[in-house]
Amino acid sequence: MDIKETVAKRVAWIKGILEETGARGIVYGNSGGKDCTLTGALCRMATENVLGVIMPCQSSSNYGSDREDALAAGKAFGIEQTEVDLTAVKESMVAALGAGLEPVGAPDGAVRSALININPRLRMTALYALAQSRGYLVAGTGNLCEATVGYFTKWGDGAYDFNPIADLTVPEIYEILRYLGAPAHIIEKAP
Repeated sequence: MDIKETVAKRVAWIKGILEETGARGIVYGNSGGKDCTLTGALCRMATENVLGVIMPCQSSSNYGSDREDALAAGKAFGIEQTEVDLTAVKESMVAALGAGLEPVGAPDGAVRSALININPRLRMTALYALAQSRGYLVAGTGNLCEATVGYFTKWGDGAYDFNPIADLTVPEIYEILRYLGAPAHIIEKAP
């Protein structure tokens, strides 16, 4: 892989999408991981108007190291950051669903899966609300490996307007992040 060419083609592709759609910028979910960091960097190379959204939702890591990594990634690439804490929304949703979540006749683990998938669906809703309010598009952050094994939530993190890293493997993502000068602690952290 020619990294310089790969980056240039992706940036040109993103610019083309913005021009074609008339969108004013890009919103993406920033968890502080490798995929989000690369998505944010590529988008920022295509336009100044990029918003990285940190969205804790009942997860202690979202309030600690992941949050710090997300802020560091945004700072490294000059990306505007905002934080939307979805914890109260998730708690309200689960309370409202109440008895409807009873596992009567449900397969083992179905209720647990349903609860886990609320988080990415709430995040998708937040990203699209922010994007629509600004005239932006939502960028996806899933890599080829995740798509291949189905590691995403339908109508959650699998919902986006475009995804600049959808065809990249994890080793390729690491290689590009090193080339772009991403913070080492993000590249080296466990997934």
